[in-house]
Amino acid sequence: MHVLRVESSSLLYGLQLYQRISTRPLLVEEDSECLVRLISTGVVSKRSLCNTLKKIIGILSSLTASLSHVLREANSTSDKLAGLRVSTEFYCTVLHHLPRSEERRVGKECRSRW
Repeated sequence: MHVLRVESSSLLYGLQLYQRISTRPLLVEEDSECLVRLISTGVVSKRSLCNTLKKIIGILSSLTASLSHVLREANSTSDKLAGLRVSTEFYCTVLHHLPRSEERRVGKECRSRW
């Protein structure tokens, strides 16, 4: 499967989960610069991505969400959580619901960004 297809499907799935639990504004950070550009410009070059990107754009606008690119290194917490391969849907709205090592990492990242 094409990398952009996987990245966009994962982003869409996460946005759909968030949409079910909240309508508050959201800051989305994505480490695929190409995907961020496609969504931001609305220009779809790959036909197979068209529907997924349209859904992402729709959810982002309905949530009053902003999307920005982050370096892959800055996204290590997400990669680590994805690597846990939990058998059920996993999302948390409170920092202390994360595994202890990731709670510390996210806390450090938040303090350094704000």
